[in-house]
Amino acid sequence: MKKKILQIHLWLGFLSGIVIVIMAVTGALYAFAEEIKTVGIEAVNPQGDILYTPGQLKEILVPELRKLEGGDVVAYGVTYQPAPKPSMLTYSSQNTSYGNVYINPYTAEILGKPTGEDFFNWVMAGHRSLWLPPTIGRLIIGWSMVIFVIELLTGLILWFPRRWNRKAIRQRLTVKTNGGHRRFFYDLHNSLGGLILLPILAITFTGLTWSFPLLAKGYYTLLSSKTYHEWSMPVSDTTHVDTAKINDEAMWDKVLMRKPDMKTSSVRFDFPMGNTGIYTVVFNPKPGKNYSNDYHFYDRYSLRELAGGGVYGLSQSQVNGGDILFRMSYDIHSGAIAGIPGKLIAFLLSIIAASLPITGCVIWLMKRKK
Repeated sequence: MKKKILQIHLWLGFLSGIVIVIMAVTGALYAFAEEIKTVGIEAVNPQGDILYTPGQLKEILVPELRKLEGGDVVAYGVTYQPAPKPSMLTYSSQNTSYGNVYINPYTAEILGKPTGEDFFNWVMAGHRSLWLPPTIGRLIIGWSMVIFVIELLTGLILWFPRRWNRKAIRQRLTVKTNGGHRRFFYDLHNSLGGLILLPILAITFTGLTWSFPLLAKGYYTLLSSKTYHEWSMPVSDTTHVDTAKINDEAMWDKVLMRKPDMKTSSVRFDFPMGNTGIYTVVFNPKPGKNYSNDYHFYDRYSLRELAGGGVYGLSQSQVNGGDILFRMSYDIHSGAIAGIPGKLIAFLLSIIAASLPITGCVIWLMKRKK
């Protein structure tokens, strides 16, 4: 039986190996993207509690960005981060479809250069679609990850020792460096694969929930005992247009009425785009954690709150433990659930996962040579 499982493990590895390496390497590269982007950016020194409003920042900074970009600029929104972290303005221009620039919200100064379509955008494009058209790339990624799960499970069967004793377990979890090349690569593949099996399964499974909506719905229902809430974006009611009193400042006043703690929380404020566009406001009492995002949507003409946002748009009274655990999918996937140490673990796991198809191929080539 183990010989048959070994053959399945081998050929499935050939089918998915390249995709696994790309996914693991791009995941590792992106692990500390946010931290790397802010290297060299001046820390923000709060000057009292007076912040420039999103509307004021847009009015002041868009002309400066036009000079830097050499063309028209459209501001999408402002994300306020607790000091000393810099805040951020997102925008589009003739040079980039989605760029951002770090700012000091107390002085309305630009910190550093606009990022535009930077290296990490390219890395994420590879991680999400292999740099192919999204419909094709995501399909390949989804089924390759299904194969990878089978690879991990068959690898687990092959990893199990025939007899459970201290010597057998030690052999399965150590890399022997003085037993020749073949033994060395075998131990790298076998021991490292066994050590990372469970966390890599968790990372892979959370990724699969984005590739297969039916899996996400079933997973959500299993966790929360509720029907899955589809993500939706509401639209503004254009039959009640009254711009005499409604503007960005009025919307910001409505945000401040919720009394967000700007010293410890982040607030994202997105401007409405087009006639049916809406104001999107995202409160996060735990910046850096995706699961604590609290989405709110407002009609641009009446500032009436609108329903939307799927699982992230539920009110506090509607949320249970299953909702929170489901929301944690991205944080588990990226390691952000445990902060910087978690990201470091995710980085190391990704590097090891990238090595598995390579060491497996080396073992196969050595066997053929022999």
